[in-house]
Amino acid sequence: MWVNAELNTSDAFVAAWLPGTEGGGVAEVLFTKASGEINYDFIGKLSFSWPAHSQQYGVNRFDADYQPLLPYGFGLKYGQPNTLSDQLSEELHTADNILKKLEIYQGSVQKTWGGFISADDTPLAITSSVEKISAISFQTIDKLVQEDAFALTFSGKKAAIFSLTSNFPEDLRGYFETNSSLTFSYRVDHKPSHQTLLSMQCEENCSGSLDMSSMLKSAPIGKWQEHSIDLKCFINAGVDIAKVTSPFSIETSGTLQLSLAAIAITPNANKEAIQNCK
Repeated sequence: MWVNAELNTSDAFVAAWLPGTEGGGVAEVLFTKASGEINYDFIGKLSFSWPAHSQQYGVNRFDADYQPLLPYGFGLKYGQPNTLSDQLSEELHTADNILKKLEIYQGSVQKTWGGFISADDTPLAITSSVEKISAISFQTIDKLVQEDAFALTFSGKKAAIFSLTSNFPEDLRGYFETNSSLTFSYRVDHKPSHQTLLSMQCEENCSGSLDMSSMLKSAPIGKWQEHSIDLKCFINAGVDIAKVTSPFSIETSGTLQLSLAAIAITPNANKEAIQNCK
């Protein structure tokens, strides 16, 4: 694992895998006695070479060009001097050819994400093909195959939101580095009566929204279209791309009928993205 950012901010760092029922043994060597004395000294030896940068996923001892951050067999005891810098490079490099499209909704909500509708402070999780509250309803529909898309109906009774959300933040910096875009298919079935926002949400209450009203109002009724938005647009709007908890949400206080499918973060897609961020 490449964890330079975490190493830079740590006073001590221990890599321990699968302690299971013996997790207490790990705790005993991490924490001191109440008096401040070392409880138990210990040493761990790396059984592999630790990478120095994000693309060094194939570093092994005896390589012709062997330059790991920590070599095979590295390990320290308490009191041994640490020669590791606290200014390690945190620059993220992602090879274009190994970064795959991040599917968010592809026939269904993909793993790590969950679908929600809300018209107040308590979101309703989407757990079936039809979900409805007073201001918004969700229903799966057919685009190319059975139930590979969904339709949202906003009643206009109050502001309502549809979102695809995770409990854990997703680091999308690699996608930003490879010129990725938020891509999706959409069909307008009833044009918006009020401002409609497309947003990303991030940890620590940060977010960024783009006004999609003009695009939706000018779209032909009942016709599927493809859309691509450069991730830069969301960053410029305030999103911390390293801590994304919701990559896609639609919000309006008016009426709107909108169908959506094939939502993804797609590498090298911003060549065709809308550069004015709408």
